[in-house]
This record gives sequence, structure tokens and C-alpha cells, in this order.
Amino acid sequence: MKQLGINALEFKGSKSINKIKVLGKGHVGIVVLGYTKKGINALKIRRLDADRIEMMREGEMLRLANSNDIGPKLFGLTNNFILMEYIEGEYLPEYIINHMEKKRHVAIKRTLRKLLFDCYKMDMNNIDHGELSNASRHVIVRKSGKPVIIDFESSSDARQTKNVQCMCNYLFMGSNISINLRKLLGIESTFPLIKALRVYKNANYRNRFEKILRLSGLSQ
Repeated sequence: MKQLGINALEFKGSKSINKIKVLGKGHVGIVVLGYTKKGINALKIRRLDADRIEMMREGEMLRLANSNDIGPKLFGLTNNFILMEYIEGEYLPEYIINHMEKKRHVAIKRTLRKLLFDCYKMDMNNIDHGELSNASRHVIVRKSGKPVIIDFESSSDARQTKNVQCMCNYLFMGSNISINLRKLLGIESTFPLIKALRVYKNANYRNRFEKILRLSGLSQ
């Protein structure tokens, strides 16, 4: 941590480990707040029981995502720590539910459109996130409405990308928010969207992606 310039840690967040609050926890690491001279950051710490002996690969995948303006900014990396930008906001499902209650439908559409474009950019740049079929804890939406894809521990640049397909499946077909989103976006049937996703899978051309946007009610 000294190597990364961390002066202090703060334990708070919605998750807990033995009554200690943390920002997040997964199979590989635990995320806490880390303080440096530049301010507050998110620090991911490798778990001792993780299925890998270092976190360099995950950090490099985040760096690759950053080069396409995706993900929290990477500030530092060692075998056991990833120091990155602290993203304040709501997880995607909470954001959608809260904005639906407030009837901020235009804001929801703008956020989802940006999110699918980020997934498309990852597809085009050979970055497969690996966990977007359940995106409930892999996307944080800032107060500005900008979505940020997080947690690249399962990412790869050596397999076929499926970010757009996985995100569409989560949003419109495979989660507890799907029914309400389909109603909001005017998606009467998912069959045309499923067909378009299959065509897109074979070759992720821009016109095929734009058809997915149209069928999901997010073309404008």
C-alpha cells in the first residue's frame, strides 16, 4: 500500500465481513476506501483464498478498458492491490427503480443507451467483461446519469466478446427489472430483439448494433 501512496483506509459500505463494512466483496478481492494525497480512491485487495496468486491481469484488463473510456480510472497496480477511481452513485437496478418512481424516463433511456454503447465499444475492442449477464452489481450510475462498468476480474481479450448480448439479456429478458423496462421502452415482444442479437453475434457490425438499439427503444 505504501508503494501505491496509500495513507489510510476507511471501512464503510453496503457489504460487511465479520462486521467490518466494505464497499464490495467478490471471489477475488475486497474493495475498501483508500486515501492518498490526491484524495479518496477505491482499493481492491486480493483475498488470500482467491483462485489466483496475483491481480496484474485484472489490472491490465482495466487499463485496456480505460483506453476506450470505460471503467473506473486505474491509478496503481501491484500483485495484491488495484488502486482505482472511487465511483459514487447507485447500482444499476436501484437507479432504474428510483428513476421509474420519479418518472424520469428520459434519463433512464439516456443512461441505458450510453451503457449499451459502452458494451459495443468493448465488443469492438476485444474486451469481454465476462459477468454482464448479471449486471446488477457490475454497473454504477453516477448522479449525472453516466453509467460506469466496474469489476473486470473475469474479463478477457482472448475469447469471443458477448457484452452487448449479455447486457441486453439482463436488461430486457433476464432480471427483475426486465418487465418494467420492456413496458417503459415499448418492447412488445423480445423475439425480434433475440433474432437481432443472434445476427449481431456472428459479426458485430455498427448497423447491426443500431438495429438492436431501435428494437430496444433506445435509438434516440
